[in-house]
Amino acid sequence: MVNIRYLQDAANFFHTAPVYAMVQTERHIITGSGDFTIKIWNREEFLEGKRDMKPVIILRGHTGVVKSLALVDEKRLVSASWDNTIKLWDIQDGSCISTMEGHAHWVTSVVTINAKRLASASNDNTIKLWDI
Repeated sequence: MVNIRYLQDAANFFHTAPVYAMVQTERHIITGSGDFTIKIWNREEFLEGKRDMKPVIILRGHTGVVKSLALVDEKRLVSASWDNTIKLWDIQDGSCISTMEGHAHWVTSVVTINAKRLASASNDNTIKLWDI
């Protein structure tokens, strides 16, 4: 069993601002934060609560808080940010595949509908559908 207190003590190794979103794959735990980054962690090390673990990849590109994450499949991730955008990422190499713009305010949530479509919600009082 992982000691929750231990993870809290180690939390400052994860991000430099609050963590708002988390998803997992078979191999990774992926976190999104107020420090504008998305970090991909080795799932096994994460679950062991290793104090000195480092992210496998850091995804950079948002200019606002990363508020929501959703997996498209084992290779792709979408993120919603307070920079009013949604980004599609390749989580194997850390590259940004595309940036979707269209909301007039913070994007607060994103969900994948299937491998070709997603939906986003925003503080502009809209829900938008996107082809990916």
